[in-house]
Amino acid sequence: MKKFIIFLILPLIIMINLSFLSISESKAENIKYYRIINQTTPFYDSIDGEIIFYLPYTYYVKVLDVVDEFAHIEIQTNNIKIDGYTIYEELFFDSQEVVSPYPNVQINTIKTTTLYSDKTMLNPIRYLFPNRSLTYLGSYQTDTEKVYFVSYSGEVGYVKESFIESFIIKDHPNELTFIIPEENEEFITAPNTNNYLAFKLSIISCLIIAGIIGLCISLKSKKTKPVSYEYYDENDFD
Repeated sequence: MKKFIIFLILPLIIMINLSFLSISESKAENIKYYRIINQTTPFYDSIDGEIIFYLPYTYYVKVLDVVDEFAHIEIQTNNIKIDGYTIYEELFFDSQEVVSPYPNVQINTIKTTTLYSDKTMLNPIRYLFPNRSLTYLGSYQTDTEKVYFVSYSGEVGYVKESFIESFIIKDHPNELTFIIPEENEEFITAPNTNNYLAFKLSIISCLIIAGIIGLCISLKSKKTKPVSYEYYDENDFD
């Protein structure tokens, strides 16, 4: 009887495990990284919220869900994870393997500054001393200057570009497959200067020689009229 129960329960356990495995696989397939294809792709705190910053060009975000024209996204870098929204049509799925979806960039303060909670720089969070390392999340251009949205010591906020050491964010190493070259594009190669000058001189020389030859032929073929001379006797004037 016990053997019969075991044989009856064992297939059921296997089926349950397989069902959970298929569910986890389907969830993994639904998690996709979409690429940021322009430099003004916004990151909103909510669907009806304001722009927090612009996402870094050529990098990726994890799309959690799509609500109307918005995509619920998640970004993670240097153990910082935040979620928000962006415009779904401004993302691109390129089917490439994504190892490091978001840039892991540390930026440094060059003098004492302030971390603000808003882009208008009216609500300070804390002071930042020189040589403090901040985790870069995005940027935003205000009416007066550029600001960076950063994370520092578990807090997020804005710092002014003028207080940050210069840095460069390189494009993501994945191929930019969303850039499609124009078809039937004609490329005109500029001629080599020396060869082009020699070619022009040879053409001019040929034209001069042809002109001289033509002139000689025309003079040779032209019929000349005999010149008539009148003879007179000096005695006629006596």
